[in-house]
Amino acid sequence: MKLAFSRGDIYVTPHEVVVKFNDETALTLKAAIDTVFLYQAAKVIAVRGSGAEWSMKLDNEEQLVTLAELASIELL
Repeated sequence: MKLAFSRGDIYVTPHEVVVKFNDETALTLKAAIDTVFLYQAAKVIAVRGSGAEWSMKLDNEEQLVTLAELASIELL
């Protein structure tokens, strides 16, 4: 499933989350579902585990809630 945000797109599968940025960096971030944490108050996706650590802020809470529903991840 695809979820758009201001800097690119987020793709959610039952096993992973993939973030693709549409800017000049063309950066792609991937994470296994079990390493993804969603912080509702801050509207932040955080990834910790398997030697990787990154985080990013979404545009609004609706995007975070949709991501949580698509990935079956609990909001913190």
